[in-house]
Amino acid sequence: MLYRRPDGVVVRPTDVIGEPHKVMLSPDEKTFYTTDGDKILAFEVQRDGALVHPRVMAELHAEDLVVDSKGRLYASTENAIEVMDSQGKRLGSIPTPIHIQNFAFTGKDRKTIIAAGKGNVYRIDMLSEGFKGRAK
Repeated sequence: MLYRRPDGVVVRPTDVIGEPHKVMLSPDEKTFYTTDGDKILAFEVQRDGALVHPRVMAELHAEDLVVDSKGRLYASTENAIEVMDSQGKRLGSIPTPIHIQNFAFTGKDRKTIIAAGKGNVYRIDMLSEGFKGRAK
């Protein structure tokens, strides 16, 4: 995995992971989340873009990751979207009829999840609001 710093220099931000499957930043952009096999890892993001202090957020195989406006992390798994706080504490799950491969908060108010998998697309109305500061 490579990162392009604001000054244009391309660097490897960490040697802990080689080929991340999915990546996500916290709303404040101070925490970097990635999937690594059957784990979700969290790193502290330094000012220069370096990723330090890796920790295991959750022991689960996640296909996709998103965050909401409160900084909660959502991870699609075998037949659910797991929800955890920024420290990795499991808050609950949203059951899904199939394995969700990709999902995102969408809509004008970002209170709808559109989830796709196995050729199907699902709409899930939410009370939580997705992060509005950047795409996905």
